[in-house]
Amino acid sequence: MSSKRARINLTLQDQYARITADVTFLRDEAVRLEQEFASDLKQVRAPYRESALNLVHYLALRRKDLRTTQLALQRLGLSSLGRMEANVLPTLNAVLTALNRLSGSSLPNDLEPMADPRSGDRLLKNHATRMFGSSPKHRLVRIMVTMPSQAANDDGLIGQLLEFGMDIMRINCAHDSADAWSQMLEHRRAQSARLGRTCRVVFDLAGPKLRTGQIVLGPEVLKIKPSRDALGRVTVPVRVMLTNSQLEPQVNTQVDLERIPIEATLLKHAQPGDRFELTDARGRSRGLVVVEDADQEIICTTDRTVYLTSQMPIRLHRKGKHNLKGRIGRLPAIPQFLELAVGDVLILTREAIPGENARLEAGSIVPAHIACTLPEVFNDVQVGQRIFFDDGKISGLVRKVRAHQLEVEVTHLVGATAKLRAEKGINLPDTNFHLSALSKQDLEDLQFIVEHGDMVSLSFVRNRQDIEALIAELERLDGAQIGIVLKIENQSAFENLPELLLAALKH
Repeated sequence: MSSKRARINLTLQDQYARITADVTFLRDEAVRLEQEFASDLKQVRAPYRESALNLVHYLALRRKDLRTTQLALQRLGLSSLGRMEANVLPTLNAVLTALNRLSGSSLPNDLEPMADPRSGDRLLKNHATRMFGSSPKHRLVRIMVTMPSQAANDDGLIGQLLEFGMDIMRINCAHDSADAWSQMLEHRRAQSARLGRTCRVVFDLAGPKLRTGQIVLGPEVLKIKPSRDALGRVTVPVRVMLTNSQLEPQVNTQVDLERIPIEATLLKHAQPGDRFELTDARGRSRGLVVVEDADQEIICTTDRTVYLTSQMPIRLHRKGKHNLKGRIGRLPAIPQFLELAVGDVLILTREAIPGENARLEAGSIVPAHIACTLPEVFNDVQVGQRIFFDDGKISGLVRKVRAHQLEVEVTHLVGATAKLRAEKGINLPDTNFHLSALSKQDLEDLQFIVEHGDMVSLSFVRNRQDIEALIAELERLDGAQIGIVLKIENQSAFENLPELLLAALKH
């Protein structure tokens, strides 16, 4: 009986020894990596130093496959290290303490006592509050809303968003201008004061403009049509606004009305009850009845579908007589798109050539093509790398790389076919670009951001140099109070995430 007990004790001692060695190795690696990153850790700002140190320890932990160690710890009724992210080194020390006591061994002198297990959560909460403001009582998350252009002219919209729970206003610097942003901020201040709510502001830098170029424009034609029921009967005539074709286009306060430019002489003489007659683009006789007139613009109605084109002749009639003749002014061209299917070839061009759909020429298919707004990418893209358009709605692989164009095979679409339009985003997540994440426009925008923002989002980030450049610019502009948000949008950023975080924590 005593020999059997001795064998059991020997087996337990072996288990303790093996698992203790595994955990000791993890702890030693954490300490070693801390020494490796010593210079970076010294530069981390004081409020984040404890978090940065824990991040380094966590990196050491995740360099090893922990499954065998975790299973052994579970069998002994100890922590499996599965929820130690917030307190890596103290947790390893606590597990080593328990193992040494179970085995009857003496404790190493350098084992620190276990930290409060809630300290990591408190740090996270404090950092989040410092960055994003206090979280509402009824939820744990903050709501961030991107401002549409109309928010510059509609303070009621921002008031509604605040009432619905917006905690952070996001302004995309790729859109609008500093004047529009100022209006949005003024509306936020007024509405926040009215509602007694705080709302932080984050500015999203545009970064290098990697987008699709222009597409060959369609015809200058405008289709207007009345509302009809299921049987095709007119339920509501369509209303249009005729304006002076010589004036600069004005903001249409009546958003339900299409604006049609015509010669000023016709506007001057038109009165309610008059009728404008024309032959539309399909050769159909059509009429627009004047129902309201104002200074240099009038409102007309029609219960017929009409196709209007630029410079189309138009006649003003009064009491059945031909009174005046004139022409419609310049109408905007219809925006076009490239229609793509899986398996199609798309040519991305370095030169700003207007894009066109695929076509048949001399019995062969000429692939669709579209330009890229950032020619520098052609120096870095390689065959086999992925490419995404329009927020991932269209996916492809780069099949050929030439000096002035990329040949892309469409591999995935959202839907059976997809429409690729001008000025849609392009993402090459596998490509290591030799570009600065800060564009010339970003540097100009930062001056406004430092004066008016709480946070700045860095787009196109790939390495620590991108972050260091942003920090240097913020310091130059006395923007030490501006928080930094890193947008992880590509493979390089994902792979370099630890060093990106350590670089940002120096701010």
